[in-house]
Amino acid sequence: MASKLDPDTVFAYCDKNGDGKLTRKEFLQALRCGGACPTSMDFEEICREHGSTPEYPAYRAALEAALKQRPSAQMLSEKLGGLAQDGLVDGEALRFIVTHFGEKLSDEELRELMRLAEPDADGNVSVERLAQNLLPETFS
Repeated sequence: MASKLDPDTVFAYCDKNGDGKLTRKEFLQALRCGGACPTSMDFEEICREHGSTPEYPAYRAALEAALKQRPSAQMLSEKLGGLAQDGLVDGEALRFIVTHFGEKLSDEELRELMRLAEPDADGNVSVERLAQNLLPETFS
């Protein structure tokens, strides 16, 4: 299970040039490393509220706000449950859903999702296990 990273460490790691400000790309990476999982729309709202190239105090405030909106593994499991039979969803169906609806995943993101999904020998994915792998409770 993943462990929560200290926001100071995350900020320092993501601030590639060490200027005390995050670029927009670094900001999104830092939020995700800190345990938040904002959608594109959520990230746009965060940028409007906290600036798109924040210094540490604004990053910390944005992270705290984003973590409050983070869904739990149970919530995700319940949402995906409608697609499942006996708690399982076909890996190919999952692949289709995440590449054709909502925010489209890149090929790299899709490979990572399928790795986290841990399909069984028949290609089925446990919805509950996927939710737990995507949203470990150590971040809540």
